[in-house]
Amino acid sequence: MFKATRRRLATAAALALTVGGLAACGSDSDDGTTSTAAAGGGAGVEKRTIGYVDNLHSGPMQQRWFNYFTAATDKLGWDVRLQDAKGDAALGAKQGVNLVNQGVDALVISCFDTAPMRPAINAAKKKDIPVLSVGCPLPEQEAWDAVYHQDDNALSTTLAEYVESQAPPSGGKIGVLYDDQLLSGRLRNDVFEATMKDSDTEIVGSEAVGLTDIESRARKASNAFLSANPDLTGIVAIYDIYAPPAVSAIKAAKRTDDVSVYAYYANANNLPPLIDEQSPLQALVDGPVEQVSLVAVDQLLSHFEKGTPLDPKAADALDVNYDIYTKDDHPELTEDYITPYPVDEYLAPYVEKWQQEYGL
Repeated sequence: MFKATRRRLATAAALALTVGGLAACGSDSDDGTTSTAAAGGGAGVEKRTIGYVDNLHSGPMQQRWFNYFTAATDKLGWDVRLQDAKGDAALGAKQGVNLVNQGVDALVISCFDTAPMRPAINAAKKKDIPVLSVGCPLPEQEAWDAVYHQDDNALSTTLAEYVESQAPPSGGKIGVLYDDQLLSGRLRNDVFEATMKDSDTEIVGSEAVGLTDIESRARKASNAFLSANPDLTGIVAIYDIYAPPAVSAIKAAKRTDDVSVYAYYANANNLPPLIDEQSPLQALVDGPVEQVSLVAVDQLLSHFEKGTPLDPKAADALDVNYDIYTKDDHPELTEDYITPYPVDEYLAPYVEKWQQEYGL
């Protein structure tokens, strides 16, 4: 397997601990909020309610952040009130304000840039409620109590190096589907372009897809790359959710023999076409980046129980091994598959720490 280790995030599994399986259970409330809570646990800490606004909860990567977060809060016996903004920043800000007004103990927002979230951030700060972001890097991070995010630079560099390694001797020609709305999408695109700049592979075009009408827009952009470039060798999907439409477009154009798709994350949406030998999806970059959700819960617990402020740099000491999954080397697709990196392995060190410090 193609691997790259880049200093930034971490594998907590190095502590070599294990813990029993955890699962969040949910139910829809009358106000549209989904609540998750543990059945037992958390005997040594005060029960808390966390408000969680998700940019696009149908997105498999967003589910991975949330899955790790609720696996940890379940161990503490905390409730989590989930709001799905469905990619709508204005709605997400409104949902955040509503959660603050409901009296949550902390507000977590996943993968919305800072500016549109100002109403929710300000509402939380006005009531001295911790407000933090989980998952994606953000501009104006000082507006939050903490931002715990993956390393998009490392992810994108790893993928770019792999794409270049797969180029034909004459050099490849790549189209890029990216996002210009979130800093994460812009960072990945910029780093990918910079890494490829001195290579033999040419980026023939970049199209911004965004976070609404994804299927139609990503497929339209892919068709444009295919039509304009008869010698196209690949399409890079900056987000995992952009890959399936690119795959569909290439299949419809009957170009699967000469055009490959490269993307991010071996999620439940992308693993099936990666495994499919007839699919043009050839590689996915991934790593246990969800650990930042565990850092967020750990920081909130320390804040609630000890009165310590959230440490914005708490995730900076971590490392991660970034993997390139291919048709020849990939995770097993199981019935309840969410991530190549099961949460138990990474949660275990935190559980032991909490048992020692708080008497769980």
